Amino acid sequence: MAVSGILGSNAAAICSGIAKRIERSTVLRFEDFPSCACPNAGWLENDGNFNRVNVGDIKAALDCLIVNKKLDCVIMDFPFGRSVEALSPYIDFVFYLEDFPDLALARQLGRQLRSMSTDLLRTKLRLYCGSGHKIIRKIERVVPRSADMVLKAGSDPDEVEELICQKLKAMLINRWIIGPK
Repeated sequence: MAVSGILGSNAAAICSGIAKRIERSTVLRFEDFPSCACPNAGWLENDGNFNRVNVGDIKAALDCLIVNKKLDCVIMDFPFGRSVEALSPYIDFVFYLEDFPDLALARQLGRQLRSMSTDLLRTKLRLYCGSGHKIIRKIERVVPRSADMVLKAGSDPDEVEELICQKLKAMLINRWIIGPK
């Protein structure tokens, strides 16, 4: 499954919280894959087409987890939901965290500010005001349309985790009773 949202929407923390509630699960965090998470990864400079995001490392990690581990659930912090065709077959459920871009930026900077140099802060703000804001708007426009559930990111993280777990349980029961699509 994927928990999606704009950078700073708390998706990584929510993924970690969900993983604690689901036995035999693991989390893949988008930011741990610099080949696609890095602002200089190339797809931003093109047309912002999500299918140009280099997800080869994520796909390899998913393949490895599927083959080598006995997991019930892989939880991805992945901002694009089902919008990247190469990863779409791996994603059964998408939960989108709706957030205000400025609050998400403030949340992200607040977590990192003490360890951040002034130059890095300037770089992040420049990115946000430039191409980052363009991508945020596109994520907000595209990703929620194919999400199984849209939640408010600013809500209490425990409540968001509980809502996702309840919805996931209901969806799994329905899939078991009705069968795959």
